[in-house]
Amino acid sequence: MDIELIKEQLELKKFERKWENRYGVLGITLTNDLYKEFKEYCNNKGYTMSGVIKILIRNYLDTTKQKENNKCTK
Repeated sequence: MDIELIKEQLELKKFERKWENRYGVLGITLTNDLYKEFKEYCNNKGYTMSGVIKILIRNYLDTTKQKENNKCTK
């Protein structure tokens, strides 16, 4: 995953809050330490936790699809 791309996408998402449809699909359970670290990071950067998770999922899927497509073309 491209960390710089993720950071860039997070900055853009701060201002985008117009979704036609919303779907809640994750019931993530984190350890206390991970939750505190993640929450603090999001608060310090001005991100929502769900926004960070959404961008990470999108980036993961895009990267995975790209790798799969590269394997098919070889």
